[in-house]
Amino acid sequence: MKLISIPTNYAQDIRKISDLELIKNIQQNLVSTGYLSNQSEIDGIIGQKTINAFINFKKDNYLEHPFILGKTTANKLLSQAPLSYKPNSLKYELTPRREAILDLIRYTEGTDRSVDDKDTGFNIIFSGRTFKDYSKHPDILIKANGLASTAAGAYQFLDST
Repeated sequence: MKLISIPTNYAQDIRKISDLELIKNIQQNLVSTGYLSNQSEIDGIIGQKTINAFINFKKDNYLEHPFILGKTTANKLLSQAPLSYKPNSLKYELTPRREAILDLIRYTEGTDRSVDDKDTGFNIIFSGRTFKDYSKHPDILIKANGLASTAAGAYQFLDST
């Protein structure tokens, strides 16, 4: 990715940036991270696609002030791995928003536990019991409160998944 050089106290509404090279650098980084779809969108013009990509980038990274390019936003944009190098090769990237939803799921199913700063949520079987052997899915049928399940681990995967 190209370096975006931003002075320390810089804060500018991207809709008002007139520096063609800065705009192209922003667009290049938005393409590299997947927020703009292709190289042809690197044109030095702050159009609606660039604005929407910039706003989505800021939302996904929990950055305030949707139109403002400042030091924090520039640093975050530069620190994002290029799309082709992201370790998550799944169809959907694990963005901060998606991670928050997954955390919420773990909280509601009771697998968000920690003991001695260690995540124990992946060791929980339906009904709150725990297991230790990962060599095979626990495949243990638990009956509790009129329900029966083989769900185990965070996100409660079943033995058939």
